[in-house]
Amino acid sequence: MINFAAGLLLFAAFLFWRWTADRFKSLNKWADRLEKRLPRFLRWPPDPISWLHHSAFTATAGLGLGLWAWLTLGTFGIGFASGASVMAAFYAIREGRGIYLQWGNPGMWWRGWPNLTGWFVDGVMDFLCPLAVAVCAWWMA
Repeated sequence: MINFAAGLLLFAAFLFWRWTADRFKSLNKWADRLEKRLPRFLRWPPDPISWLHHSAFTATAGLGLGLWAWLTLGTFGIGFASGASVMAAFYAIREGRGIYLQWGNPGMWWRGWPNLTGWFVDGVMDFLCPLAVAVCAWWMA
């Protein structure tokens, strides 16, 4: 149990460190480089695809922490749900900060082509989709 808690704490601490160190700029650069390597159908249209990307990153983090929990606790579900929850919290902070910084700018509901939504709708969905992954993970754990 101690090993799993230490892994969860280290994962959360890493995300907090990235947030305080550079406000996610390095993680965003990494994600942008990764996205450029994807086929076009996985990059277009930008708003709904970003929601799927965030959900996939949440599931991947849950998978990683689930494997860690399986090795240390002998249970996969709690680790997967914990990792997905930490990533949902990460996206809540990241997207909440983005909405806060954009507040008052035009394009809240619609930004025009090529975006299918406004920055507010995109930010909310960028959080809700990973949250749905976390809720499903806890429901299945």
